[in-house]
Amino acid sequence: MPQLEALQSMMTAALDHGPEHLHAEAFAGTEARILAGMKVHANTISHARLIALEETFPRTRDLLGVEYFNQLSRDFLDWPGTASRRLPDIGDGFADFLADQGEGAEAIALAAFEWQWLASYHAPDMPALCLADLAGIAPDALLETQLVTHPAAAMLKAPTQGQAELILITRPDQDVLERRADVRMEIVFRCAAASTPICNLLNSLAETPDDEQPESAMQALVSLIEAGALMRADD
Repeated sequence: MPQLEALQSMMTAALDHGPEHLHAEAFAGTEARILAGMKVHANTISHARLIALEETFPRTRDLLGVEYFNQLSRDFLDWPGTASRRLPDIGDGFADFLADQGEGAEAIALAAFEWQWLASYHAPDMPALCLADLAGIAPDALLETQLVTHPAAAMLKAPTQGQAELILITRPDQDVLERRADVRMEIVFRCAAASTPICNLLNSLAETPDDEQPESAMQALVSLIEAGALMRADD
């Protein structure tokens, strides 16, 4: 292991498990000065993690209040595995943590939304399907065309004024977009989690109590395509 990497691993182990993991020969100075330096280092890292959480969840912080949010953030950093994450990943699981702490549905959903927004922003660049991409394909071949959800797309619930609504988050190009969705769009979207032919997506509403199932499925599929939530499975 390279010297710098070994030193970083040792310091991380010391921060996570205590000063007995420090090797005095790797530092210059007395043991007291080494421990004082590690305390400064630990405080710097802790501050950076708190700032990262604030920047990841600004709306959740505003909803909960700055002081209470900071206290929750400190408690969250004590959760198993949280402190060892890289700063860009530090917010993973924060919504679940809020649920575990008994926070309200709005704060939990808002944290989940903000985390997913970042995940969509950093998702791989892949070409989203457009309706024009399907033009000219023979009907039989069109029905067998395999689609899958775009890596930047996600469907989640976000309460608005006390009522839960479905939100579709996508990033078909440069910008992260969000729009309201309905239950039919959610069913088709979930069905496309794995590579699925269009004919199966159109049949995904077969079990729903709807007298216009084919039309509803087609509308849901078109809405998802227009939002940039799907892609060709072979792309």
